[in-house]
Amino acid sequence: MELSTLVTDFAGALREVDAANPVGSSGRFKPGCGPLTESEVTGLILQWLRARNPIYDGAAAMRYPNGRTECDFVLPGKWAVEVKLARPFGDNGKPAERWSENLLYPYPGNTI
Repeated sequence: MELSTLVTDFAGALREVDAANPVGSSGRFKPGCGPLTESEVTGLILQWLRARNPIYDGAAAMRYPNGRTECDFVLPGKWAVEVKLARPFGDNGKPAERWSENLLYPYPGNTI
């Protein structure tokens, strides 16, 4: 599978999942992918892809060999993808402080 195919499929799935107006586990925010956690968004995208294309049947989040963290999207034998949500604005429409730091993870000192 070419990277361009994976990116196109992932982007299409994100658009469709967001259009379904999912509500996160907290239920406190507006519907849509914006307020969901990274794992909630990725899980919904994986579910959508698996239901529509058999090539994604084995796709899942998987633990790294160190066992402490996991890769968000692994298509065994083909791709391992880290998903990072970019949220420059909060649910209230106001700019979110330091949102770009999350795009650089993992780097030493980012986690406590």
